[in-house]
Amino acid sequence: MLKHIFLVTGFVLSVVTFAQAPVAGFSSVPASVGGIITLCQGSTITFNNTSNQTVAGTTYLWNFGLGATPATANTAGPHTVTYNTATAPTTTVTLTVTNPGFAPSLVTGTIDVNALPNAALTLASTGGGYGTTTQNGQTIFKNCGSIDSVLFTFNAAVNNTVTQVFNWGDGSASTNLSMVGSQITHDYPLGQFVLTHTVAQNGCTNTASFSVFNGSAPQVSVSGIGSNTCLPSPYTFDILSNDVPITYTVNFSDGTPSSVFTTANDTTINHIFNTSSCGIDYVFAPGLPPIPNAYSATIAAQNICSFNGIPTLISVGPIVLSTGTTAEFSYTPQSPICVLEPVTFTNEAVAGESVSQAGCDTTYGYYWEITPNTFTVINGSLGSSNGFTGAAYDHTQWTNGSDNLEILFSQPGTHNVKLTTGTSCGHDTIVEVINVFQSDTLIIYQSAIDSFTLNGTTYTQSGVYTQIIPSVNSCDSIITLNLTLGYTELYEVNSTNKKLIKLTDVTGKMIGESKNTFLIYMYSDGTVERKFVVEF
Repeated sequence: MLKHIFLVTGFVLSVVTFAQAPVAGFSSVPASVGGIITLCQGSTITFNNTSNQTVAGTTYLWNFGLGATPATANTAGPHTVTYNTATAPTTTVTLTVTNPGFAPSLVTGTIDVNALPNAALTLASTGGGYGTTTQNGQTIFKNCGSIDSVLFTFNAAVNNTVTQVFNWGDGSASTNLSMVGSQITHDYPLGQFVLTHTVAQNGCTNTASFSVFNGSAPQVSVSGIGSNTCLPSPYTFDILSNDVPITYTVNFSDGTPSSVFTTANDTTINHIFNTSSCGIDYVFAPGLPPIPNAYSATIAAQNICSFNGIPTLISVGPIVLSTGTTAEFSYTPQSPICVLEPVTFTNEAVAGESVSQAGCDTTYGYYWEITPNTFTVINGSLGSSNGFTGAAYDHTQWTNGSDNLEILFSQPGTHNVKLTTGTSCGHDTIVEVINVFQSDTLIIYQSAIDSFTLNGTTYTQSGVYTQIIPSVNSCDSIITLNLTLGYTELYEVNSTNKKLIKLTDVTGKMIGESKNTFLIYMYSDGTVERKFVVEF
């Protein structure tokens, strides 16, 4: 505690502080009972500093005793400490607290760390395939000559006077009351089980786990065989076993990840191949040449009874996979297309692969079909199936068309252009709809006096003129005007008050004036005019 002496001088109040020695102290969880903190090996204690008369510069030094983790600390805390070593009989925790300029203050506590009871088991059964092994740090008790349930006998590290529980891992349990001295037995069926042994002694509990295997080494057969087929290809085979736990590693040589699983049952393996087997070798036996262009499946079967830990290996193959064609083509110009406008169709099919031990063949058959039959082939050929389709399918009997096919459509309308491709894996077809539009061409022979107006354009000289009438479908109409003009002053020289005496069509039939029709005008002076007036 700090002492404060107040000095009064005139009207000034001064405070003078004098430091004192600290008083060390701590509490714990669990708390001490009768001056002793008792715990089981592997448990923890949390220490809380309760020292008083400390100042800003106070230092702390903890020493937690034998087997403590951490062993020491130099801050006030709290500190949580694990005790992994049983004490014989106790160990001591010490806290030293020091204020600057004063002697340290020290406080201690007694700790009793009780040893955990021994939960170890050993296999007492001998002969007949019994044995003990270790795998990944796990103790395994096994019987590898069994085809049915069998009795296992175990030795415990403590006898039946100590509280114990045996959880056999098969849904049943026993206690120390079932023991004879330090031994206990249990009848295990075929399979693999996790046995846990719990022992309670001196207020402490300890549990150990073990693996128990009753069975035999893997005896496996596979129903799968090699195949020669096309993508996409589901592949299935059955694994038949001897009803004991077996860990399987199934690997296909197409680069997909391995499948690892454990079962005591017969199993069906399903796999889908998505790429051809071209370029993959099937190695089916060491020292023998591989089978080219073929996939395979490898099954590794292993359990605790495998001889020297070596798995049983089974290989399935050869699995030969080809790929079919994919029909594709492009054309230019793009639809819509005008009548009598050249169109080029280009074969862009994906060839596929016909795979065998002899190699990987990318040749394929193909032919074109166009309907309706209102077109002309300018360059190239359509090819033909020659009737080898459907039930009579044989792409090798087709006559291949041209990769580049140039077509003129002679009639407007909707046309279907189809490309069919084929290999030993079957055929593929693509159809494109081509819209063909009419593009009109009109030639007009016209005579007129002084000028002539057509579709808003006035011509004042004789000549040949061209008008293009735009269309929404890009197929514009073209008018060619052959114009012959006479002039008023020339007609006036020889003018005789001519009158129209007759108006006919080109057949001589008398009609009235109309548009979009050739008209013949006959006058009283013997002159004749021919006119064609177009209306759009």
